[in-house]
Amino acid sequence: MKPLPQTMTAVLLTGHGGFDRLEYRNDVPVPPPPPPPVKF
Repeated sequence: MKPLPQTMTAVLLTGHGGFDRLEYRNDVPVPPPPPPPVKF
């Protein structure tokens, strides 16, 4: 399995407003994967 990248591409909403508040960025950290579900 390939390792997860450190950063990802994202469109961020930087404040209230319209399309002028959207920011395209290539340096957003990748969120960690969720923990596995607990099975009883």
